[in-house]
Amino acid sequence: MAELGWDKRSEGSWRSVQFELLDLACTLSGFDESDVRFFSERRLPIFVESILCGLVIMADWIASNQSLFPLVNVLDAGEAMFLKDGCLDTAVMEQRAADAWEALDILPAWEESDGMSLAASQVGVGSSPGRNAEPCDSVRFGEEGFARRFGLPEGARPRPLQKAAVDLASSIGHPGIMVIEAPMGEGKTEAALAAAEILCVRTGRGGVCVALPTMATTDAMFGRVHAWLNFLPCKEGLDRKTMYLAHGKAQLNEEFQGIVDAARESWLSGGMEQDVGLSSAAEDESVVVSNWMLGRKKGMLANFVVCTVDQVLMGALAMKHLPLRQLALANKVVVIDECHAYDAYMQQYLASVLSWLGAWRTPVILLSATLPSRIREELVAAYVDGRRASEGVERMRERPVRQRRGRLRREVSEAASQNPEGMVNIACATEYPLITYSDRFAVKSTGVAASGRGATVALRLLDDDEASLEALLAERLSGGGCAGVICSTVTRAQRTAASLARRFGNDVVALTHARFMDIDRMQNEIALREKLGPKATVANGKRPHIFIVVGTQVLEQSLDIDFDVMVTDVAPADLLMQRMGRLHRHARGDGQADRPEKLRNAGCFVRGIASFEEGIPRFSGDIEKVYSRASLLEMLAVLSLDDKASERTVSLPHDISPIVQKAYGGEDGLVPPAWCGVYQEALHLRSKEIAGKIQRAKPCLVKPVNAFVAGGETMEGMFSVSVSDDMSKGGHGEERGQLAVRDTQETIEVLLAWREEEGEDEFGLASEESLRLLPWVEDSCSGVSRGARIPTSCEPPDAIAKVFAQCSVRLPLSLCRPEELDDLINELEESCGQYAIAWMDSRWLSGRLALILERDEDGELAAYVRGQKVVYSRDEGLCVERL
Repeated sequence: MAELGWDKRSEGSWRSVQFELLDLACTLSGFDESDVRFFSERRLPIFVESILCGLVIMADWIASNQSLFPLVNVLDAGEAMFLKDGCLDTAVMEQRAADAWEALDILPAWEESDGMSLAASQVGVGSSPGRNAEPCDSVRFGEEGFARRFGLPEGARPRPLQKAAVDLASSIGHPGIMVIEAPMGEGKTEAALAAAEILCVRTGRGGVCVALPTMATTDAMFGRVHAWLNFLPCKEGLDRKTMYLAHGKAQLNEEFQGIVDAARESWLSGGMEQDVGLSSAAEDESVVVSNWMLGRKKGMLANFVVCTVDQVLMGALAMKHLPLRQLALANKVVVIDECHAYDAYMQQYLASVLSWLGAWRTPVILLSATLPSRIREELVAAYVDGRRASEGVERMRERPVRQRRGRLRREVSEAASQNPEGMVNIACATEYPLITYSDRFAVKSTGVAASGRGATVALRLLDDDEASLEALLAERLSGGGCAGVICSTVTRAQRTAASLARRFGNDVVALTHARFMDIDRMQNEIALREKLGPKATVANGKRPHIFIVVGTQVLEQSLDIDFDVMVTDVAPADLLMQRMGRLHRHARGDGQADRPEKLRNAGCFVRGIASFEEGIPRFSGDIEKVYSRASLLEMLAVLSLDDKASERTVSLPHDISPIVQKAYGGEDGLVPPAWCGVYQEALHLRSKEIAGKIQRAKPCLVKPVNAFVAGGETMEGMFSVSVSDDMSKGGHGEERGQLAVRDTQETIEVLLAWREEEGEDEFGLASEESLRLLPWVEDSCSGVSRGARIPTSCEPPDAIAKVFAQCSVRLPLSLCRPEELDDLINELEESCGQYAIAWMDSRWLSGRLALILERDEDGELAAYVRGQKVVYSRDEGLCVERL
């Protein structure tokens, strides 16, 4: 530093340079000395500081782009770059910036067309608490308009829930958070998108972010949001809308990648640099992808985003460039689906994010079919607390800092103590469907009429052995029918499917779970939708005469499929209701006449209870490793399934909310007296587990905004501990961030290929012909044949590399013990290193680990890892056998 002149003797020179830069900034911004003095005496609240910091980061990244701002040697630039007094010509600089901005072509925030305007005035972040978005007319979301917006068939009409959501979004005085609770298949997604459109216009937001729990649900939602955007009107001259898909495997989503690929064609035909410009999927396509926003951290800045919930939760994760992520969230309506699906760990991040969104007055819509009232109350309170904190600060914003010392905490405390007229105890709301919403600080709930769709389900227990399951299905499916069998673990599902296949045949039994390669899992889900979706009927021949699907939890939330009868492992009450939502989900003829006669009345059988020893249920195998014993006991108690002969009739959707609320309500006397000792012990273990999750969430969790405001803290306090790139082994900070907001054990993802023994050379290395895709893997559209060869001496062609990248699967927890993770990675790197060198430059394969399988003496594709045999098959997925 001394060599650069940074020492005591040169301190004055550096300070003069700093003031010179400040003077230049004031000149460019039009600030004078009085403006500088005004702002120097006022402290910006932290939630405003963060947004401004995000803007600075965004501006810095744009200015650092050498394609937009090529390096200019000012010494050789000639007189055009200088004024006569030797100072830079600001007009030249401004023109250079204008040219760069035009080349960058970042679309402005979305605005609705003037002819379709919903609001007379718009309000953005930082508007005074006295102003609010004008209530607006929602007539265009009448029956015909709603159908047009979502491309529904002629004659389709909005359901009561959808109409209520639109009416509330149009009329709430100070829009804030809205929680929509309704049965599965009731149209919550369309209700949320319609309400989000109205809230965008009323509050001046420039887009929508839709967040979901898994990659599978996110991919499915991307297509629905994409179709909606094509019907969404834009202001004249802004006929394009930027969209982004944000999750770890977005590049493998064909629909999203199609838009991105169109960008590359546009760049090649137009001769543009590949880090600027926009793409469009087709000439009549109104949805585009901004090439500048294709980076990991920039994608969330697009106007419309579909993402996994991690991307939203990282808005409360202390990590590099956090203000940029918060900037991306603040200017959108944020929709979070399946908000009941997040455990106590993730709920900490969700509550903190909601408080920040409340401070920015960003509209939020939460969706759930089975939301415990306690969680509903906590999430709404977090949002409202954030809004209170922001308004407490606004009362002080005109006062200089020296007049505010010691008063801020009191002001915020007074704001937080307000109990505005209209405040209700939302924990007591029992209607269903139900919409809970905030109007400034007031929180209200309104019940909504159900659509009239429903089912009565006979619920019974089933002995937990394969013979009982086979006998039940043989009897129930004797006249045909489609059955769903949901298991708690992959191993249990594989064992069950194998048993049923021996009894009913491989062509009758299908297995689906998360331990299939991505390409196989996607094909499994496509096949299930084709056979069991709403368009598959007996009349058109697409619905099988007899079919059994065995799966894990993937069946309860990611697929729109319909079973005639269901068998499920014991599960908490809310998840059991979710699973039953796949039972008689769609109408099959008048009075279900198109279903087999035995199955026209819905039946659900619960297994996974090993015994009722002394009247107390004992659960089988690893089920308690997945769900807490307390939650399982509560489900059985609330449904009165307290012995083997128990039966219960459940009316859907009428009984969903009462069952869930009672199960999670903590009422005394919920369980039978004989269970009390076991239940109290289970409660203690669950409380301890929840406390542990809350504690584990704290180290990198950014506090709720109201905690920062009350303490008068600045942004410096947001990063006392942070997730950094250094914390990620073989990855990057973004990946580490996604892990940090989920309380899960880290596992290793591998690409699966197989090697023919005869393809080895004299040194035991694979020859060019020996390493291949698994025998059934292909992509006829790209010209990739089954079991195609994977080059190992050069970079594979893009088509093969892309298919190979979809052959990824996560190794089970039994192989990924934390204390052995490094050894596992080293073993994998050693076994695939000879091939990976050729893949280093592939955008699909760079940095990926591969597991190379070989045919064993039984004809199975297998490998040996950490002393265990790993087998993969098309029918069963990945299996691990201990040696």
